[in-house]
Amino acid sequence: MATVPFGPGPEGYLAWLRDEGHLTPGLEASADGDPGFPELLAGALAAYFRTETKATLTRKALERRLMVAPVNTVADLMDDEQLAGRDYFRTVRAGGETLRVPGTWARLSATPLAGGGHVAEAGADNETVWRDEAGLSALELRRHRDEGVI
Repeated sequence: MATVPFGPGPEGYLAWLRDEGHLTPGLEASADGDPGFPELLAGALAAYFRTETKATLTRKALERRLMVAPVNTVADLMDDEQLAGRDYFRTVRAGGETLRVPGTWARLSATPLAGGGHVAEAGADNETVWRDEAGLSALELRRHRDEGVI
């Protein structure tokens, strides 16, 4: 995911595309007020991004101070070097299993955050989901339970 307007802006992305050999014909010329420039730049970045891994793009963007961030999978997050380095994940026991779960969202030395690492038991939120998300009334919930539907 690239956020072009911030940081070095479009010029930083044009320089990156140029240095990587992915500057498309006419893109640089259209940078001066052409209303089609954002679409051309997005297309050129998409084409370039398809040629690299997320890790490589992230590293190269950081070196250039460009606002690019990977769209991570759960596996990516579980293996993330920065999250591991700050002991983000906690190991907890829940429902007879040992799980790695997220901890607190920030580590603050002067005012440490408490919490994180909590795992609700399976089904702990079922009633709320059936009521608030599915719109079932208390009477409908009781009937479905009595009938063995839920």
